[in-house]
Amino acid sequence: MSDSSTLYLQALNRRLDAEAAAVMPLALAGHFDQAEKAILAIDRDVYGQLAAARMYISLISALGGAVADQKDLALIRLMFDRAVELREGAYPMPHTEEESQRYQEGSSQDRGRVVSEIGFDPYAQTT
Repeated sequence: MSDSSTLYLQALNRRLDAEAAAVMPLALAGHFDQAEKAILAIDRDVYGQLAAARMYISLISALGGAVADQKDLALIRLMFDRAVELREGAYPMPHTEEESQRYQEGSSQDRGRVVSEIGFDPYAQTT
């Protein structure tokens, strides 16, 4: 990757992460579509989807694994599902059978990666 491409991606990710931080209150209030729309307005493709997924992962991590009540657990599960869905949707269109296979394998592992990043499985939690 060239230096100019690297600089562009760094600047794009800074803008995406800043927007994600700005819309976190919307996501916490359950306005997921609005929050994602603001992020995806900057980049509708892979980087925007991954930034939105990072936002959910950050929020879940902040809420913690020791969920106090059913309302928090329900919100965490919704954000978890959105993060996994965004990650799975971030794979580009495959051009070869090998790419297709790699993307399918990666997609099937995304749920486990999100669980690893937040440090717990919200579907294993009970109140």
